Amino acid sequence: MTARSLRSLLVLSGAVIACVLVGVFVNPLVGVMPVALALGGLMVALFVRYPRLWIYSSAFIHYFWISQGRGDDDISLKEYALVLYLFGGLAIWFFGMLVIQRRRIIRHFGDKVILCALALSVFNLPIALMNGTSPLTWVREWLLFFMMLYYFPWREHLTERRHIQIFFVCHGAVFVFIGGMNILQYVKAASNVLYAYQIWASRKMLNTHIFLCATIFATLGGFYAVRRNTKLLMAILVGFYAIVVVVSFSRGFWISGMASLVLILWLLDKRKLALLAIYTVIAGFVFVLAVQAVFPDKSVFIFKVLQARLSSSATGTQDLSLRSRYYETQEILNQISQYPLSGFGLGSSFRYYEPIGNSYSNGTFIHNGYLFVWVKLGLPFFLAFYSFWFYMMRRAYRMATRTSVPMAKILAASCCACLIAFTILNVTSSIAEGRDGFYCLSMCFASLGFAEVLTKQREITPQSVST
Repeated sequence: MTARSLRSLLVLSGAVIACVLVGVFVNPLVGVMPVALALGGLMVALFVRYPRLWIYSSAFIHYFWISQGRGDDDISLKEYALVLYLFGGLAIWFFGMLVIQRRRIIRHFGDKVILCALALSVFNLPIALMNGTSPLTWVREWLLFFMMLYYFPWREHLTERRHIQIFFVCHGAVFVFIGGMNILQYVKAASNVLYAYQIWASRKMLNTHIFLCATIFATLGGFYAVRRNTKLLMAILVGFYAIVVVVSFSRGFWISGMASLVLILWLLDKRKLALLAIYTVIAGFVFVLAVQAVFPDKSVFIFKVLQARLSSSATGTQDLSLRSRYYETQEILNQISQYPLSGFGLGSSFRYYEPIGNSYSNGTFIHNGYLFVWVKLGLPFFLAFYSFWFYMMRRAYRMATRTSVPMAKILAASCCACLIAFTILNVTSSIAEGRDGFYCLSMCFASLGFAEVLTKQREITPQSVST
């Protein structure tokens, strides 16, 4: 460091200290602000210089984003800090890439569609305001869609196999932590129950979209990995993630996950369907033994609840949960018929009959993801969003069938299978149900980008690539 740089650093440090001292006497929060701004500036400079450091560290920051946020009352200083870090960082990245470096980050038709759709969605704000929605409520739902755009920096900077591996290790560590907390909380709650309905009430649904996605990735990783150690690791992760999905007692996730795996293996390699059936039976036996070992006196209750969740799906409108969705859907279709093009705006609410409580309820969340997008953002955005969705699914399938790189096949097939699962699940459990849904979409789209890069590298420089 030169003498001039040292003097500049000392002057800057002195100015920050002076601002802090003045702020402490005026207002403690004001005293913290200069330090926060200084640290924020240094952090931005560091991440601009080392973008992969930002990407890897954001895997852990994303945990705090996807695991909280439940309405206007939940807004805190930490929430604002997360928005500034995640979406401010994303905005800085796009500005730097497009305006300063003038780099081309759009690679295909799907990129153009989603960027144009999100840019034009800002005109949905006046519609929401006219329907009585507060600006803050609108912004909170609007930002969720932008979480998908993280696949742009992920695929732009993670261009080597080791980069991609580190990326998934960082996110895998976060998923294992969240899953472990889910299982521990469920075991603790279920250990004190006396009746079967309390088993159902003890379920844990935190980030179920993530664990469905992780189960699919790990399953296909085990099928197409080359190394034995990788196959063993994937088998362990499949068992762990699947248990987290099972204790959510969400039948939609069970059915959509299994259906997507059957369909993708049938399309890619029908011989592996037999293996899937065998492994599923083995996993079922292990699960039964594990439940009997952990809950020796309550295992019968647990199995009855699991059986009831599956069997009730065939009862149609006799199932109170399905009847509730039926009345909800009727009301949403009525709203769509009134404003099919513009929608009612993000954050808008609706009133519907709730048969479980035999009363009328006001809601903002819609369980059907297709109706959610249409009634809130209108028909043009609906068509653009799901055109992008199915375009990426088709692109992932074509890459999975074309590539000869094992890791690329795993990533492309997993992307396609997850989108198939979400397509089915979206009927009863919207991808917009929480922050983790859009986070999963970004992971899927990034995985497709990784697969395309790995395949292109193999075509340019043929060599043995294994995972």
